[in-house]
Amino acid sequence: MRTAICTVAAVFGVYVVISGFWIAEAGATNDIPQLAAAGVAELIVALASLLGAGLIFWNRWVALAMFGIATLWSACVAIIYFDETVWIWCGVALVLALSCAWVQRRRRPSDQRQGNPRLSELSPE
Repeated sequence: MRTAICTVAAVFGVYVVISGFWIAEAGATNDIPQLAAAGVAELIVALASLLGAGLIFWNRWVALAMFGIATLWSACVAIIYFDETVWIWCGVALVLALSCAWVQRRRRPSDQRQGNPRLSELSPE
């Protein structure tokens, strides 16, 4: 499951990087500061998603935080710039965050069931 989350997050991040560069370039070329700022805001979402994709194998909680940041930031960008497309990115980041939390939650009970034996149980009599 971690591999699937990593793959989806990486593809999502790369797509948003490309889209952010195109939008920022169009804003800079046509002297539209709001468009350039929207492109840079998209790059921040992409950076958080790519960091989350890379961190999923190290620590799922940190990856969850990165996906949460991407969700909140893209929601703020969508509200500020009235952009419907960014709501899709917010939804993708939210699904990534929820799936990361689900994997972490699903992993917890199996760790507790196996548990480590207590030291007093191992000591010879």
